[in-house]
Amino acid sequence: MEIYHSLSFMLDELSKNGWKKEIVPRGFTLIPDENIGAGQITIWGDPAKLCFIDMDIIYNTPQFMVNYSKERGIQITFSEQIDMMFYKDESGIETGYFGNFIYINNVCIPWFKRYPIGKRTKALTLMISEDFLKEENILLSEEDWNRFARGVNGRNTSLPTLTSILKQLYQTTISNDLFERFFKTKAIESFLLLWDYTQKKEKSDLKKMNTKSHKAVKDTIHILDKSFISPPIITDLAKMVEVDKKTLQFAFKEIVGLSIHKYIRTLKMQNALLLLENKEMRIEDISKAVGYQSKIHFYRAFEAVFSIKPLEMRKFLTNPL
Repeated sequence: MEIYHSLSFMLDELSKNGWKKEIVPRGFTLIPDENIGAGQITIWGDPAKLCFIDMDIIYNTPQFMVNYSKERGIQITFSEQIDMMFYKDESGIETGYFGNFIYINNVCIPWFKRYPIGKRTKALTLMISEDFLKEENILLSEEDWNRFARGVNGRNTSLPTLTSILKQLYQTTISNDLFERFFKTKAIESFLLLWDYTQKKEKSDLKKMNTKSHKAVKDTIHILDKSFISPPIITDLAKMVEVDKKTLQFAFKEIVGLSIHKYIRTLKMQNALLLLENKEMRIEDISKAVGYQSKIHFYRAFEAVFSIKPLEMRKFLTNPL
């Protein structure tokens, strides 16, 4: 099994391990060794800032991607043929579908997925980094990114206009410097369309819930981000943010897309991944560092999320290929 934890890292490792790299006019193409799979992944632009990915591949070995990078960005994908599995919680696997998949990379909400073996994965993806947005004088605050992620992640966000932009990028015959301008213009257009969508979605949510509920959720997130190792019980959380327990639970799930319990566990697991990269740190110490007094409980929670044991994950994180 191969595991990657950021796009730039993944592409760099692929080009060095069993994948042939070929330069093309707008970027490069990666072709896997026959033991890994067949097909190709073509990347235009700079993976660290702004890139377009044309993936058409069949894997012969398991591929598992964990995205918990602190680098913020936006992923917009149109899946033409795919059977990808997105891991979210122990209740099951959410299978990828034909159409759009949009993800705002936010360190508080990690994302896990596995590419299937022997099935064709064909998709177009636009990756927009925070650095690119800054270069274009689009500056988002910490709260803006959090709201952006909450408005998109975990929701059915299928926007035909975004699919159209991806197809325009794929089909364009514009070349050289004009392509770079076209590419940047379409990336900014995509961002603005998504931003407009989240603003409208937030206003729609406000109609369903009063301002007090929204403030309570915002305050709860702030509390949990600082105290996830030993968080307050929900009853105490409700008192701290001055709403009743049922109101808080309902509003949190509607706005964040996760229950309070799953949000806390997500924070614990994300931090566990970071600690696992330290080979010298014992699993027992990691479990305590993220709030599990029992190593057994940590193992159960970890395997429920990732489907593999912590020591196996450490192996993939520290020696991915």
